[in-house]
Amino acid sequence: MIIDLTAGNRHIWGGWMPEIPELGPIIYCDIEPGLRIPPDIICDLRRLPFRSQITHAIVVDPPYWNFGTSRLHGDPQEAHGSWWGNFKNLRTLLRLLVGIVKAGRWILRPEGRLYLKWCDVVYPWKRFQSMFSWSYDEEARLERESKSGRGKKPCYWITYRLKENSIL
Repeated sequence: MIIDLTAGNRHIWGGWMPEIPELGPIIYCDIEPGLRIPPDIICDLRRLPFRSQITHAIVVDPPYWNFGTSRLHGDPQEAHGSWWGNFKNLRTLLRLLVGIVKAGRWILRPEGRLYLKWCDVVYPWKRFQSMFSWSYDEEARLERESKSGRGKKPCYWITYRLKENSIL
């Protein structure tokens, strides 16, 4: 089973994806109930409805744009927030990233992998990567240049594996 913790509108699955071995069905989770493509499970990362060590793979594509203060391509803020997700401020983004680290420690099996997609739109990943190094070892990093109007910022697919001592 693959658990997509930040399903959004499943935008990630329409684009480029690293190869993931066949692990079964994908369960889409998100905190937002009003998305255009609703998640299978509406939940907060702090209260996931899964037992511990249930999955071999987690996929996360957190929001990396603050739509509370900016507009992208001149569209209304609400349109982008409802499609790609957003964060209100840096504190909100940090809380989300900490939640992803903790959730992964809880629901990943010891041999599991966390697949993270990040685009350096507002904040470069190097600013946050140390948060993940507490519990995970980086296994691989693929870098791609954004093809859309994000100023040609790099996008990454980073594969993490749990550190042996980080399992709850």
